[in-house]
Amino acid sequence: MAITPEHWGEWLDPRNHDIDQLRSLMAPPLDGSLDIYAVSKLVSSVRNNGPELLEPLPAS
Repeated sequence: MAITPEHWGEWLDPRNHDIDQLRSLMAPPLDGSLDIYAVSKLVSSVRNNGPELLEPLPAS
């Protein structure tokens, strides 16, 4: 499930406790709306942090 950018404010509002309304914001991602690629195994450790962790690995 995904929350579209136009609903991020509602989703993240700590005052919003309306479960039905929050559920209505969730939707399956639209085809083509997500990029999927392999990243380094370093992302598996909380000790690692940095934008380089999101760099795609070369295709194998």
